[in-house]
Amino acid sequence: MTKPLEIKYKGEPDIESNGSEFIKTFIRSIFSRQDLFFFSPEKQLYYPNGFSKHWSEHATAFGIATALALVENIPIRFPLPTAFFKTIFDELVTIDDLQELYPELAKSFYFMIDCDGKLEEVVQ
Repeated sequence: MTKPLEIKYKGEPDIESNGSEFIKTFIRSIFSRQDLFFFSPEKQLYYPNGFSKHWSEHATAFGIATALALVENIPIRFPLPTAFFKTIFDELVTIDDLQELYPELAKSFYFMIDCDGKLEEVVQ
């Protein structure tokens, strides 16, 4: 059994018993970094920016904060696409998952699959 997380803020008399406010604030600050995530207003989801120079260093901190939230039973809303969670749990990401982010690209892949190996004939 582990010792519960306790956080004491400088200049504050009280100790935060499970660190919930700290963890929630930290995760919100990660989502607000536009170089780490981009937001889709139409989908109301955040998408990781794989081209970010800072992604790898912040991804570790994000993972630790997420694990702490789970261990401490802190409810946090993660407005991320299905493919993100599938990747974390080492599940296969499919064209259906791609459709959530790039519907037109997914539609093109489905078209190519439906051509049943006769894509050159259909395109000509």
